[in-house]
Amino acid sequence: MSEANALNQHEARASRSPVDGLDLLFFVPYVIWLSYCLFSRSFFAQTMNEIPYLAIDNIFRVVAGLLLVRELCQAHRMADSPKMTPKSMVFAVLAAFVCGYGLLDRNSQKLLLDLFLIVAARNVDKDRLISCSFFCLSICLVIIICSSLLNVIPNFMLIQSTRVRYCLGFRYCLVPSNILFAITCLWCLVKEERMRVIEAGAFLVMNAIMYVLTDSRLVFFASVAVIAWFLLHRRLEAFARRFEALARVGRTLLANSTYVCIAITIVVTAVYGLALIGSPDFASHFGAMFGKRVMRGYEGLMTMGVRLSGQAVTWVGHGLAADGTSSVALGNTYNYVDNIYLHVLIEQGLLYAAFHFVTLNLLSRRAVARRAMGLAVVLAAVAFCGLLDDHAIASYYNPFILLVLNGL
Repeated sequence: MSEANALNQHEARASRSPVDGLDLLFFVPYVIWLSYCLFSRSFFAQTMNEIPYLAIDNIFRVVAGLLLVRELCQAHRMADSPKMTPKSMVFAVLAAFVCGYGLLDRNSQKLLLDLFLIVAARNVDKDRLISCSFFCLSICLVIIICSSLLNVIPNFMLIQSTRVRYCLGFRYCLVPSNILFAITCLWCLVKEERMRVIEAGAFLVMNAIMYVLTDSRLVFFASVAVIAWFLLHRRLEAFARRFEALARVGRTLLANSTYVCIAITIVVTAVYGLALIGSPDFASHFGAMFGKRVMRGYEGLMTMGVRLSGQAVTWVGHGLAADGTSSVALGNTYNYVDNIYLHVLIEQGLLYAAFHFVTLNLLSRRAVARRAMGLAVVLAAVAFCGLLDDHAIASYYNPFILLVLNGL
């Protein structure tokens, strides 16, 4: 038996990609970046701001530097491999240079670092990446929420009309619910075929508690839908085999979930804009159906416009600063656009929006083509949440984007 085990271990080592030993050089900076982004969106940010070494420019240098070392080591070990192209090396050097020396504004640096992570994750094992994201986000969320409940950091309560929402240590109440939604999706992908009803029930309870505390409705229903699909996917697959035509339509929608949500955004925004001209009363009722999100999205397009390469935008929403102050409470006009497709289009510009949403949709198409239906469902849920929530496309809210260049 020992000889057989030794043989199996030898075969496993032989079958590994030559870059497996470099995984640590990816996961260390990735965990640093995930953790930093979450803690900087909590009320730990005030303490972090007092520590010079935790300045975001230093974090950029550390993360980009480690990723660059990984790319250089990989280039040395895979000199003859077609996977390592001169283009990726040029991108690695430019990303490290820009992130290290701040040639662009901070928002552009964050976006470029996310692109660098996407490139670096192209040959990282998918299951390891999903598991790492799951554990990192879970640990950070637990630490922040427990710290708020123990009064280590504030746990502010926001009262919006009849809605009472707790921030749970974060600077806006939507952040913990979005993180729990991402954790739920990651857990479903980790378990996939091994999901047990009792575990699914536990995650449903956690999401229900988060819903009661934060009143974040959309991500709660999205979490329930994702869990339900993973629990029932075998029956759904049997149904799909029986009704092939209907299943083909469903697969087409899943494969183009980002495009479908963009189309919905265009139609709803256009209807609202036309209604303002022809029937202001209808426009008011129509906008109220979506919690005034359509109105703010339309106003953002009209007042700020869309540029090719983006623009600096000062968003004013219900989120709190690191010291607990609110821009709205200070008298500033609320202008936050919750629809992520319009949000990115206005702030990041047409070029970045087109690149990102096209590549994200390509990931959905590839997932469906390779019968990775669980990932396709998760991506569809993420896309749907982006219609009405600030479900950011950055890697710390949506780690699935790192799989864009991954071989799945």
